[in-house]
Amino acid sequence: MKYIKQKSTNKVIYREEPFSDETLNNAVKRSGISKSDLEVVEVDWDEATWNNNSVSYQEQRCKAYGSINDQLDMQYHDLVNDTTVWKDHVAQVKKDIPKS
Repeated sequence: MKYIKQKSTNKVIYREEPFSDETLNNAVKRSGISKSDLEVVEVDWDEATWNNNSVSYQEQRCKAYGSINDQLDMQYHDLVNDTTVWKDHVAQVKKDIPKS
């Protein structure tokens, strides 16, 4: 099976079946990690090995949420402009990166 691994941490962060040309782009979208820091690897892992070698959903979500400064800025502008950008952003991250 093919997986997407983060080069800088050597952690497997994503898998998708069937694997396609869009898999790497999907991994970037879900993880928030730049494409240049990702690579495709092929290994034969069972579910337990996958879970031991993958980045947790918490780590993926933290990256996708953005910095605290950015989130506070979103919240401020939501208050001033009577919008829900921050709430919508958090909901989208939770949808895109569900709990395992």
